[in-house]
Amino acid sequence: MKKFIKNVLWLAFISFSIGYFYINRDRVIQMATTFGIYAKSVVITEQEYTEDFKINDVKLNINSYYYNKLDDNQKTIYKSLANGIKELNNEIILKDYDSKDNEKALKDIDIVFNYFCLDHPEVFYLDNNYTISNMSSIIGNKVVIEVSYSVENVDKLNEKVNAINEKIEEYLKDIKKEELIEMEIRLHDRLARRVKYCEYDKIEDIPNSCHTIEGAFLNDVAVCDGLSKAIQILLSNVNIENIVVLGELKGGPHAWNMVKLENSWYNLDLTSDKSIKVDGIVVHSYFNVSDEYISKTHTFSEKENIPKSDDENNKYNYYVYNNKFIEKNDNFRSKLREIIINNDNSYLLEFSTNSTENVPSITYNTILAIDSKEYLNNYQFKYYNILNTYIVIKNNI
Repeated sequence: MKKFIKNVLWLAFISFSIGYFYINRDRVIQMATTFGIYAKSVVITEQEYTEDFKINDVKLNINSYYYNKLDDNQKTIYKSLANGIKELNNEIILKDYDSKDNEKALKDIDIVFNYFCLDHPEVFYLDNNYTISNMSSIIGNKVVIEVSYSVENVDKLNEKVNAINEKIEEYLKDIKKEELIEMEIRLHDRLARRVKYCEYDKIEDIPNSCHTIEGAFLNDVAVCDGLSKAIQILLSNVNIENIVVLGELKGGPHAWNMVKLENSWYNLDLTSDKSIKVDGIVVHSYFNVSDEYISKTHTFSEKENIPKSDDENNKYNYYVYNNKFIEKNDNFRSKLREIIINNDNSYLLEFSTNSTENVPSITYNTILAIDSKEYLNNYQFKYYNILNTYIVIKNNI
């Protein structure tokens, strides 16, 4: 009799469970999912984020500039992102993040995700779109970030990483360990000459790869953020500290770099140095310039969180360093003559000046006076004026 009653009770329990699941199917699935996520969050072990943390094997020195701008709670998000992306996880659980305030959590995640991408150009396969869910249970609350990747698995990722490393080695070939600015100039010019700017009508038409080092290194096509991340990696390989900064140019979103030389920071915009659409032409109008200079055409998105370019002497500005800057107190014609005579660029003559004189006319007359026919075509010359930079194109192009 007891056995019969026991079987009846089991049958009743099973029938009730089936009926409850049928009526509350979505709720049961959510509860099971939540339990699975929390179980996973308990057993998961996260590696601490330190200067030695590597997400993949792309050749670069680790950059934690933006990580160090975060508060301790935001750093726990960053650590979870780094660990999850390292493992190619699609669901990243914010294990140690305190998420009592949902609005603040959304803001924190947005800041951290953006800063993570700026610190880690080697994560070229991460989709910038992500979703956030808040899983609640009797155990507590956990925030989950769902991300996606452009690679199917670790093997596919490693294939691309190896190909990128080969390209990095090509760029670094024959780069002598000399003055930092000399290495910066060579890497800037090599990258600018090789990579084409991706032309587009609408920003949404730009292939995702063009925003990354994959476009710059593997396809030789990129837009500003792809170029900035590529030069970020190259400079890091020759121990030049640098970061990517975001802002606007001509009313549109833009990215460029800041580099640190002898404890002074400078703005470096490789994209704008490709602005002259002539094959073989790379200029240096935005090579190691001050905040004051670049602010004439660019707008910073977060000026309070990036370094100030505070070298009053502009020691490592391209034109100052190469003695191609003409002060308004200089003898303009004499200094320009010296620049022309010493110019060894196969494509152009470039110099910078803060003089208020009639620069184009004086330049033409100086070229004519020293009979530099390589700049003249039927007694005319072609030039560009970018802020206080003048670029005269040689007539053999």
